[in-house]
Amino acid sequence: MKEQSVDTHEIHLELLDALNQINGFSADIAKSLIKGGIQDRPSERQDKDQPAEGENRHYIDFR
Repeated sequence: MKEQSVDTHEIHLELLDALNQINGFSADIAKSLIKGGIQDRPSERQDKDQPAEGENRHYIDFR
């Protein structure tokens, strides 16, 4: 039982380390996007969400 506990503890620590790295990377990406003025860029969704002339959508887009 003790050996399994040590193994799972090591895996747990590795997972926590990986999640901390992911959190740091995503924070850096967010900072870069905000610093680069991502809010000022035109929305790409408007073009994609609007059906083309004569096009008929038969589904609901939940984006």
